[in-house]
Amino acid sequence: MKRIFIGLLLALVVATPVNAYVVQRGDTLSKVSSRFGMTWQELWDLNKDIENPNLIYPGQELDTGGDMWIPELGVTPLDVVALYEDNLQNTITTSDTSLTLVRGTDKSGSALSGTFGFIIDEGTTLEEFIIGTCAGTACTSLQRGISVTDGKTEVTALKKAHRKGASIKMTNYPILGRLNRILSGQDSTGTTTWKWGGEVNTTPLTLYFSNGTATNPFLRYNGTNWQFSDDGISSTNLVTGGGGLTASTTAGIGITDSKIYVNASSTTGMAFDTDGALYQKTQSATGVESDSNGVKINTSTLTNLIATSTPTASKIPMANSSGELHNDWIDEGNLNTQPFIAGETIDTSSTPQAVYFSTSTGQVLKTDADAVITTFGFIGFAQFGQTITSGNAINVQTDGLVYGFTGLTTGTVYYVSNVTGGISTSAGTNSYKIGRAISPTTLLIERGLKVISGTMQFTATATTIINTGFQASRVRIHAIGDGASSFGSQGGWSVNGGNDCISFDTNGTVTNAIRTDAWYTGDDATVYHTGAITATDSTVSFVNTETSNSITVDLFYEIEG
Repeated sequence: MKRIFIGLLLALVVATPVNAYVVQRGDTLSKVSSRFGMTWQELWDLNKDIENPNLIYPGQELDTGGDMWIPELGVTPLDVVALYEDNLQNTITTSDTSLTLVRGTDKSGSALSGTFGFIIDEGTTLEEFIIGTCAGTACTSLQRGISVTDGKTEVTALKKAHRKGASIKMTNYPILGRLNRILSGQDSTGTTTWKWGGEVNTTPLTLYFSNGTATNPFLRYNGTNWQFSDDGISSTNLVTGGGGLTASTTAGIGITDSKIYVNASSTTGMAFDTDGALYQKTQSATGVESDSNGVKINTSTLTNLIATSTPTASKIPMANSSGELHNDWIDEGNLNTQPFIAGETIDTSSTPQAVYFSTSTGQVLKTDADAVITTFGFIGFAQFGQTITSGNAINVQTDGLVYGFTGLTTGTVYYVSNVTGGISTSAGTNSYKIGRAISPTTLLIERGLKVISGTMQFTATATTIINTGFQASRVRIHAIGDGASSFGSQGGWSVNGGNDCISFDTNGTVTNAIRTDAWYTGDDATVYHTGAITATDSTVSFVNTETSNSITVDLFYEIEG
């Protein structure tokens, strides 16, 4: 293990002569002096500005008494104390970030000082690598559950709880893991500075890039100039002072008679004329030409590039003198058209077809005013000029101007018709306005209010459901009971207000009472019916509740959406 550790260090460090040492995190005067082969007292004598030998700080420069060789590494390694073993003074949990050692001194009796890698409960199921900064027995800023693959990442699954007295040993694994990842190119050095060479100016310092050949590219400083080579043989000087590269005379940018020039192609793209001027080559066959004013487009050749303010096939549109684009450039129908799937064969080769969306199948079918769902499920018109069979995509225009009709009466309102897919100037079984003709061939989609009305009767507690095909926003009710002294009510329901009514009494028991029911009717205050209304996105339910003897309740309702 020691040989591997030394080998990894030698692969990353170079010896550098220095006479001033910069204090690193975890350094003590004793630790620094031992690196230079002197006692801490001798090092202290060289640095009289240090008032207390126990108080040196990271970044402080220490005089080492002359040029001495120490390793310079691009990343600060963890500290290591050989053969250090100890025990935990107290138990620690998986989340603790500090611990206390029993002894806290090395084999020479010196107190620990620095950042170290440890292994706790080695060889057991509780084995855990940690990193901590220790001063004597106190270790803080713990990094727990260190990854066994990269030597730096904390892994929750590797964090363990340890008992009092648990074995704890120094380990050089974390630094070995880190150095291995740096050497293999997986991690950076952790610093922005990497020192290379022996601080002498006589031998070129060369960085080779191994590419598996005998001629490796390199970057070199020869003591005067920076040089680079892309073939491992010849080299080019970088301009002194960081001014750039010395230009090549054979490729790219060249220099002749102290003049920098562009070495352009003589056959394609840019070229030089007889006067040595650089120009862009053109070709009349493709519509790109040149004259005394420069490069131009020959519009007689590239006709599709000519812009026009009036609709013209294969031309580029442009605004007219008023800054407006001609209406015929824009097909409003296409702007408001969406793709759907046809649920049946829909033929619009003669005229657009009114369609509705089926929530049960997710497809579109032709409308029919005979049925509530098909009438009020209207979403637009299958676009003119299609013949689409069931299961295939069909374009439906959902808003705007719809073209392709014949014989429309200009200015007239149109409704969903009882004829499947058709429209009419008169309402069908269910009345729903869907547009207004602006010409004999064009209809503006203009949806009206969705309204369903009718009557129903209750003789007992019961519920009647009306399928609307749309979400009701308001329901109006007029209710009246039978019998000589019965009274009735006017009321209803809305999405904002819920159920409410005003009841009208004929026997003096209740007079014009405002109630929270949709209806309230009967012979007296003990024999009556009350009602409630609920709504979904496609139904309205009328719920009648009878109290005491049976009477008949007649309702007129009107549903809006």
